[in-house]
Amino acid sequence: MLVSRHKSLLTQACISLMSFIFPFNWKHTLIPILPEEMIDVLDAPLPFLIGVEASVLNEDSCYDDVTVVYLDSNQVVSNEKILETVKMPQKELRTLKEKLMRATTCIK
Repeated sequence: MLVSRHKSLLTQACISLMSFIFPFNWKHTLIPILPEEMIDVLDAPLPFLIGVEASVLNEDSCYDDVTVVYLDSNQVVSNEKILETVKMPQKELRTLKEKLMRATTCIK
């Protein structure tokens, strides 16, 4: 599950993750922005990639077997455990950002 305050970031992150698995295809549930009325989908016993606005989640929200990526704070939480944030080397980060920018501008 991806969490952010920004809808556009959720959509771009989902699309980017899909491109990372190329040449394979994601054949499971993909919801870039989950409507608040469908929050129960997060309890589904199947693989999913779902973007959720931070305002939709409660502070007490706990979902078993769901890895949560907080895009705004660069945190990954898995089974109530905060995973160590790994910083990408600056050169590789710059290259990745440039390629993602080129890829997203070609889509439009």
